[in-house]
Amino acid sequence: MSSRFHVRFLILSLVSFIAFCCAACSDPAEDGWGSMPYELPEEDGDDSDGDDGSFNYPASWTLLLADTAPDAVGWAADDLAKYFTAMGQTVLRAGEGNVDCVEGEGKLVMVGDGLGQSEVIAEGTNDQTWKVSESRCGSNGTVIVLDGGGLFGRQYAVYELLHKLGVRFFHPEEEYVPAEPDWPAEAIAFEKTPDFTWRSVSLHLTHPLELGDPIELGKSEYDMEVIRYIDWSIKNLSSRGRGGHGSGEYSDYGYRRGFARGAGMSLFGQQQGASGIYNPDDPRSMEEQVVDHIDERMGDDPDNWPEEFSFSFNPTEFTEIDDQQAVKVMTLIANHITENYPGVRLMTTNHGTYGEPTDYYGVRYYDLPKFAPEALGVKCHTLMFYDMFRPAPMYGNESFNFMYDFMASEYQKREIWHFPESAWWLTFDNAVPLYLPITIEARDRDIQGIAFMLDGKLTGHRTFGSGHEWGYWQNEYCSLRMAADVSYRYTDCLADITYPMGEAADTVKNVLLDIIQLQERDIIYGDTLAYLVGTDPETEIAQSIGISFHPLPPSPIEIMTWNEETVHLWFNRIDTGLKRMEADYLEQLARLDAVREQVPEEALHWFTEIYNGLEVTMLRARHGYQVYGAVVMLRLSQLDVDDTLATQAQGLLDAAIQTTEDARAVILRQEEGYRYQPVQRAIGFGDALGDDENWTIYPYRVHGRAHYVYYYTRIDDLVQGVFDGGSDPITVADAVLGADESLMIDVIDSGLSDVRVDLGDGNQSNESHIEHDYAQSGVYTVTVSAQKEGEDFSFSGNVAAVDEVVATGFSGDIIEPSGAALIESVLPGLVLGKIGSDTLIAGFTASDSDSVRMGRFTELTPVAGDNWFDHAVTDFIVPVINKSQEAELTEIMVYSGKIVITDLQSPVRLTGQLGTEAVIQAVVAVGGFEEEGARDLVAGILGYTPETMPERVPFEMTYSLKDQGQDEDGDIDGDADGDDTDGDTDGDEDGDDTDGDIDGDVDGDDTDGDTDGDEEAVD
Repeated sequence: MSSRFHVRFLILSLVSFIAFCCAACSDPAEDGWGSMPYELPEEDGDDSDGDDGSFNYPASWTLLLADTAPDAVGWAADDLAKYFTAMGQTVLRAGEGNVDCVEGEGKLVMVGDGLGQSEVIAEGTNDQTWKVSESRCGSNGTVIVLDGGGLFGRQYAVYELLHKLGVRFFHPEEEYVPAEPDWPAEAIAFEKTPDFTWRSVSLHLTHPLELGDPIELGKSEYDMEVIRYIDWSIKNLSSRGRGGHGSGEYSDYGYRRGFARGAGMSLFGQQQGASGIYNPDDPRSMEEQVVDHIDERMGDDPDNWPEEFSFSFNPTEFTEIDDQQAVKVMTLIANHITENYPGVRLMTTNHGTYGEPTDYYGVRYYDLPKFAPEALGVKCHTLMFYDMFRPAPMYGNESFNFMYDFMASEYQKREIWHFPESAWWLTFDNAVPLYLPITIEARDRDIQGIAFMLDGKLTGHRTFGSGHEWGYWQNEYCSLRMAADVSYRYTDCLADITYPMGEAADTVKNVLLDIIQLQERDIIYGDTLAYLVGTDPETEIAQSIGISFHPLPPSPIEIMTWNEETVHLWFNRIDTGLKRMEADYLEQLARLDAVREQVPEEALHWFTEIYNGLEVTMLRARHGYQVYGAVVMLRLSQLDVDDTLATQAQGLLDAAIQTTEDARAVILRQEEGYRYQPVQRAIGFGDALGDDENWTIYPYRVHGRAHYVYYYTRIDDLVQGVFDGGSDPITVADAVLGADESLMIDVIDSGLSDVRVDLGDGNQSNESHIEHDYAQSGVYTVTVSAQKEGEDFSFSGNVAAVDEVVATGFSGDIIEPSGAALIESVLPGLVLGKIGSDTLIAGFTASDSDSVRMGRFTELTPVAGDNWFDHAVTDFIVPVINKSQEAELTEIMVYSGKIVITDLQSPVRLTGQLGTEAVIQAVVAVGGFEEEGARDLVAGILGYTPETMPERVPFEMTYSLKDQGQDEDGDIDGDADGDDTDGDTDGDEDGDDTDGDIDGDVDGDDTDGDTDGDEEAVD
């Protein structure tokens, strides 16, 4: 990593001190004192200055610390000496000495262990309280006393003094240390008891984060990074964190710095490699298993009981247990802990997924802890960058108002923590990448909104972390500091972040403030977010079954079904909004360009990270209107039969592909400054996604998809596929035609010449757009003959013109086996037709409009009887589909299957034998499960064990027939009606995404077992 971009500060020795030659930086704060908004108390004692009233700090200091001080306080003293030395000061260590103020001498006195008398004993203080006070004498004599209520407070006093003097503990691997202290004009005096008692960030190693290499893979060459991460947590006022690392001298390092021990369990979890403690095959009852596991985890030594015990009570985010049973087991756990382990804090998690009211208690499943004993505390886990007050159209929600309501109803009864995220990491945020400083403002908005609950039992603030690059360290850094002091606002933190940038600091800070306002306009209240985030098969599967992790854009296939009104609406709203966003970001980048030369060399890395983040986010907006605009323009060219528009569409696609390369260049440039090296630890090993050694279920690292520009190239390829027509030279709007329906064919392979289309009934055409009516019903083979690159070319496929046709839409319900219900919503719709009396047509459709693609229908021979639709037994290959892209993910086999319709007022019945292995693979594809977890889940729901589950089980599925004549062509928001009267973009017709959530932990939120490596209790 080039030193041009940043100053790396490594702790290599506690004995030798390394002087850093850093240029002095001006302080952006108006009062010249720094950006922490503490009120400075009145001075007492002798504070006389020199004859001219000035005071000059000495450059030589004596640091006094009792020899018997705890290790953690000693380490903080080492840091104090080290940073003072790095800022050009001379420091002499002493275990005792005169603490009086002497002209010309500087003294740093760390009170405690017999040295001095602690003054942190006032009402309202605790072991985390810190106090720093200064007494001056003469023109350059001073004593700075560092005091604390306990182990944490004594350490915090050191790091807050350093923060006052200009040191910034930004990133575990990169700090800012000025060339000299930023001494204040007035004597130092500040005291603080943290507002939130428990403050922490999550090192979530079920994601392939960089620190997993030393922690999960045991790569000892990176061991000190883990120690620096623990140090970084303490320096930024964490009171909970990782307990230690390895088995040697650092194995309990975090505990020695003050972090509490924790334990936990997942009752039923089966995602992200976790497994619940409950085993239905165990002869012990569930209650016995739970109690035994708690006792095992707690141990038999009261002096070493974990201070906190956490558990989760959801099997997966697909499934819930009976709400009465859930409350019963929570009550059991709470009573057992209370009776047998007094003083141990007990916590569970209220996850931010939407849920219908439960059967008995009538609340969201995750709100059930309110019916458990008040000894059970709750971590309230909101998601992504959203706050609890503004719209949050994700995970089936309209907002997180319900989480605020839960907290407000419970904070006087039970312990409550706020548990928001710093990033989602999948298809969002840093994986795209996007730089979203609005996250800092959202965390501040939440803290300010719930601060009154601190007078009750709101005690904790934990930030769910997902990587530190692309500025995402800022979200954790600011959250920790804002939780320690609710009067410290996001604006103060932005001043801290930009403080090293000298004369450019105010401009950079103001740019970030303006960007926050723009992001509120565009991605909270605007229409652009769906076109900025990434899309991938997993997220689209969820959208296909009515579950929205977050707003997604329409697929290119959907866009190619839009009517002209919807096309123009897109240009008026989405295209305009994305172009406005691009222009606004370009303006902010120009402001940064104008002050770049004012940024000191040692601050350039921080400045460049912000610049690159804003530039790549601007490019994302540009790419959005280009790549989606290309397919929208292509659709308009079809509607208007205008080749000029088609040429413009191709130009937009070409421009989008160039923007992808521009984004790649910015990403590669930023990767040079990644703090964790080598860069493969962030992007993955090998030449492509999927070739990695990481320890998670994911085949790529935290910034892997950003590196490969996956969320750019994937949509580029999908749009190119629309332009090319996929593997087919023609598109057929529907291959199963009703009595009044015309065959619609477009020849879309531009490489074809001398095209002749044989329609199979003796008619031919050489037009690129064909509408044809068959004179009678039947199955017809459509053949395309042409020249391509000087060679003969041909293509053929069947279409069916039927006398009668019915469709089911996506209305299927799996009756048997119950375990297969997990995948019923990603099964296709049926289109069934009759040709005379001797042929039946069974088609599978992935389209809301009930269109069947060529090759996706089967001819069947009817059997005699009174049923409207009945045929001989046959095997069916039923696709499991991504409805958004009309792509086949996997398939299930229904053996000896029959489709029967008694009459047109009755449901459709599909029966047969279902292959259980196919169900398991479908669950893997749909839910992000590991295969073992999916096998356990399916076997358990079917009433088997993985060992006893048969290869085939009886299968029955019913569909409801749709009213005929419904027109469900696509529109801008994916609601398939074509009218788009609401103008939303999230696919739910009214903009309010209120459906349920499955997430399969595709989002990676750790609400199950303690697998995140932070040696705390379960998240």
